[in-house]
Amino acid sequence: MVNYDELTGIRNRANFDEVSEEVFKVYSSDPDVPMTIAMFDIDHFKRFNDTYGHLTGDKVLRHVASHFERQLFKKTTRGQLFRYGGEEFVIIFRGLKADESVKIIEDIRNELINDPLDYNGQELNIRVSFGVTELRDTDISFDDLFKRVDHYLYRSKDAGRNSLTVEDRTISFES
Repeated sequence: MVNYDELTGIRNRANFDEVSEEVFKVYSSDPDVPMTIAMFDIDHFKRFNDTYGHLTGDKVLRHVASHFERQLFKKTTRGQLFRYGGEEFVIIFRGLKADESVKIIEDIRNELINDPLDYNGQELNIRVSFGVTELRDTDISFDDLFKRVDHYLYRSKDAGRNSLTVEDRTISFES
């Protein structure tokens, strides 16, 4: 249980730190096999806590985590989900290129939009922003990859949230 987040039940930051180093060693030594990382967070998460209370914020976190975990399992066995901290999550896609990963992410995101969280008979619409990048042969360490995906996530947020930035290209979602 030490590798899992107590609130959401998915892998935690400590496990991410361990797995990311192992994954980097394996995939950086074989440039023919791709690896992609996605980082996302819940847009305006503080509003859920401020408007409905922290227990509802916890429900939002659990809802997003279980939705992504379930859908990743259905769509690919190559995506591993981690709670990085707060309302931030990371997915490591082993053996998938960025464009393949983006297709999976967009499908899961669209399904999340169609699966609002029920709060006392009221639908809470949850939106998320993403950064996505593929391992490059110029990445010296996992930190290079991680700094890039973090930068892309912030580009999505700066673009108005509810969007995805992949390899310097930002896509805004309609709803």
